[in-house]
Amino acid sequence: MGAVDVAHPDVVNDYSAIGPTTDGRTKPDLVAPDCAATTFYARFCGTSQAAPYATGAAALILAATPELVTPTALASAVRAHVTPLGAPNPISGFGRLTLGAPPVVPGWTIELTPASSGIAPSGSTLIAVSVKDSLGASASPLVAPLP
Repeated sequence: MGAVDVAHPDVVNDYSAIGPTTDGRTKPDLVAPDCAATTFYARFCGTSQAAPYATGAAALILAATPELVTPTALASAVRAHVTPLGAPNPISGFGRLTLGAPPVVPGWTIELTPASSGIAPSGSTLIAVSVKDSLGASASPLVAPLP
């Protein structure tokens, strides 16, 4: 997993994992944003923030396309949502994870509201992202910067 600062999304952070693997495969697979505000930290940097971002993205893709029944199919679908940062390479992998518009999941709603706490990076506004399923259950909102 590699990480790119949310404020500089085309520059891979120097603490990111790099490849290739000992058997020659391209690693990291992709890079994802970090250094964003959370409900606890004004700025949280590291692959420890990028990895959950990528995992959440994979979960959203899987929820929208449940026919992805193998890890290989899900990995391919996630790779279809990257912005290349050059040819696949041992620094940025296949590129930066960029989801675009949220997938449509029948019965689910996504709500964006101004965040009530946290510190936004300069020039950004914090938003809270809440997801509710068809029964009205929701997870704790994710707070993210909106450029």
